Amino acid sequence: MTLKKSLKSRIRGWLPEEPQLHRNVSSTKLRPQIAVLLTVSLVVASSVGGYLVYRELLPVVPNPQASSRVTQDIYIFPEGVSPASASNLLSKNGDVYTFTENISDPVYVDSNNTVLNGAGYSLLGFRVQVDGGQNNVTVENLKVYQGGIDLQGSNYDTVCGNYIVGDVGVLVRGSYNSVTNNSIVSTSDGGNTGQKLPLSGGDSLNCGIEMDALPVFDQQHATNYNNVTGNQVCNFQNGILLWNASENFVANNYFANNAEGITLQQGTGNTFVGNTVQGSLYAVTPNQASNNTFFGNSFVDNKNQIVDAQTYSSIKVQASVNIWDNGTIGNYWSNYHELYPKAQEISSSGVEDTPYQIYANNTDQYPLSAASGNMGADG
Repeated sequence: MTLKKSLKSRIRGWLPEEPQLHRNVSSTKLRPQIAVLLTVSLVVASSVGGYLVYRELLPVVPNPQASSRVTQDIYIFPEGVSPASASNLLSKNGDVYTFTENISDPVYVDSNNTVLNGAGYSLLGFRVQVDGGQNNVTVENLKVYQGGIDLQGSNYDTVCGNYIVGDVGVLVRGSYNSVTNNSIVSTSDGGNTGQKLPLSGGDSLNCGIEMDALPVFDQQHATNYNNVTGNQVCNFQNGILLWNASENFVANNYFANNAEGITLQQGTGNTFVGNTVQGSLYAVTPNQASNNTFFGNSFVDNKNQIVDAQTYSSIKVQASVNIWDNGTIGNYWSNYHELYPKAQEISSSGVEDTPYQIYANNTDQYPLSAASGNMGADG
């Protein structure tokens, strides 16, 4: 069964344009629901219309050797690159700095209104960090192996079109930033390996996308009003972690084979729409995080769907109360008909006639009949 066109268009009205990150799409039946093969490529199997679709998320190749390195930190200042010897690795054209070969030194951006273009080259074993107070920085088209991309107290930045392989993906400490169309995969065993809650505190050591309000150099920074869209995040302890982060928009992302798909700690007013959380040990884990809104998402083949901290915390905490529909559209739950075998679709609307009870004071009043979130190229 597929969503009726009118309902699907209503959901897509909230979504950005879908990314085209998948390649080599083929279908088969009767395969494991989630398969992560870290050999030549990373492959994720997802259920679409009764079939399992295998998609290549991200090439995972042996780390290429950097052509050269300066064996010290590389800084991008308004006047140019430091040390001067690094100018052979990063070409400058106005405010645009472009990789000319692979680099195996950390790169720090200390300049406003700057573009760092990887041009398909790799940063090996180190991270890109946009330092606090530097705004309107773009990091794009870069392959990062075992390093990640950090926005440390920076605002109005864009992280887009990057391939990130390692234990950490993108860290956001700041506001009005955009993280979009990135493929992020962990090569550790942080994914769905049968762990039990709680899995993490405020600062995760294995997280695909982390948004937190922890201090940067003893200065507090709000982490609000960020957009996280069109990313594919696989095999982490936390697919996405929001810690004391509020009023953020998380849409059209694909979180697969993470221990926790979406982790909320003390944040409020965040909106999640059109995402798919699949093959996780826990799809969503709120911890004292209320008044967040979820609709048009697909929760597929997760061992546990929504687990609140109240059920596992060693200290007494108040249960989170969140919003699981927008008044007309809820979410798709792959275990729905197991729980409500007599439920039926309402007049070909794409909405079921029985609310999905999550836990006390948390109910999806308009559960969807079919998956609606980002399932990749076929979503």
